[in-house]
Amino acid sequence: MNYENWCSRANPGYIIIVVDQNEYMGEVSSGGQTLAQRASNIVSNFLTELGICETSGTTIPRKARIAIVGYGGITNSVTIIHNRYMDDLLCDDGLPIDTIWETISDHAGGWINIECCKKRFVEPTASGSVKVLDAFRKVKSMIIAETAFSKKVNKEFDPVPIILHISTNICPIITNECFQIVDSIKRTKLQDGFPLLMNCILTKDESYELVYPHFIQKDDAIINSFFSLSSQIPNTFIQGLHSLGYYNISSNSRALAVNPDELHALDFGLMQFGGSEPHIYRFNN
Repeated sequence: MNYENWCSRANPGYIIIVVDQNEYMGEVSSGGQTLAQRASNIVSNFLTELGICETSGTTIPRKARIAIVGYGGITNSVTIIHNRYMDDLLCDDGLPIDTIWETISDHAGGWINIECCKKRFVEPTASGSVKVLDAFRKVKSMIIAETAFSKKVNKEFDPVPIILHISTNICPIITNECFQIVDSIKRTKLQDGFPLLMNCILTKDESYELVYPHFIQKDDAIINSFFSLSSQIPNTFIQGLHSLGYYNISSNSRALAVNPDELHALDFGLMQFGGSEPHIYRFNN
C-alpha cells in the first residue's frame, strides 16, 4: 500500500466519520461529560485541526470529501449529517460555535488557560437504538457509490476511504454479520490501496487508556471486538508514530484508541502529496 495519490487536487480523498448517537451515549463519564459530548468534541477537534493544517500555507492544500454519518439519534436511523468537500465544510460559517477553555504551555515551564471557539460539526445527541451493523452497511454503500462516481470523473484512481468510527463499550453488539460487512469493506481493493478503519472507543472510566495496541489484555468483550474490527496500522504510519515517541507500535498494532489524550486519526498510513513521509494530524480529545 502506498497511497501516494491520496488527497491531491486531481484525485480527492474520502474521509468517513461514523458517530454513535444511540441513547447509551447519554451516560456521563468520569470527567463529567456525556459520551455524546466527548464524541462531538473529537469530531470538532479533528476537523478544526485539519482546517488549520490545510490553510497554514506551508503545504499544498489537499482536497477530500468528508462524510459524517450518525446512527441512532433523534431520527433513530442511520443519517448522513454532512457529505461535502473539505474546504466547503470547514469554511461553513453557518455551523454552531462552541466556546471552550484549553490549557496550553506558556513556554516558560507553566500552563495557561485560553478561550477557544470551535465549530460544532456533530450535535452531542444520545437517543434511539440503531445497531452498529446498520451503520457499516451504510458506509459500504457510500464507498461503492463514491467509487462509481470517481470512475466517471477520474479514470486512473479511486478514492481510498479513511474511516473513523466513534463509539463506546457500553452497549454495542458486534455480530458475525457485522464482522463480515467490515471485512468486506477493508478488503475492497482500490487502485491506490485498501480502505482503512480506525475505532475510537469512549468508556465511562476515562482513566483507562489504550492507543494502537498489539493485543488486548482487558477482559472486555466489546473492546476486544473493536480491536478485531480495526485495521492493522500501515508501515508508513508506524514510522511517523515512532518519530512522535510511540516506540512500541509494531506491524501487529491495530488502529484502535480507547479514551486517547491525543488521537492521530484518519490520515494514518497516507503519504503527503508528492512526498514520502506520512502526513499525521494530532489533536486532543
